[in-house]
Amino acid sequence: MNLEECSNLPGWELVEKGICDLRDGRLTEHSWLVTCAVTRLRALGLEIPNAEAGSTEAELQLYRLLVSSEVSDPYYRYNSMLRRLVSFEQALEAVVWRERRAAASDRPELASVQSS
Repeated sequence: MNLEECSNLPGWELVEKGICDLRDGRLTEHSWLVTCAVTRLRALGLEIPNAEAGSTEAELQLYRLLVSSEVSDPYYRYNSMLRRLVSFEQALEAVVWRERRAAASDRPELASVQSS
């Protein structure tokens, strides 16, 4: 997946920051957020560096980090970040699905399989 294609998707600003933080080895709220969804994001074609699958642990680490920070309402921030992440995942999934459908329509043998 081309990262430029992602720039217009809702929540991309959080995911992009998280990918950069992971690449640089920083454990931030954004890197933990991306780690929460690393399996799905990789399945959708994003290259996510230095992250291990395990969303439960990542979600706990994200929440702990928010609680220990200066955030006035960590629970609200946590839920807000997860909602933005889900929006991004759903939008990216729609883009990937359209691309795969278009690729299949270019190959008649795949188009007949997809339509059944």
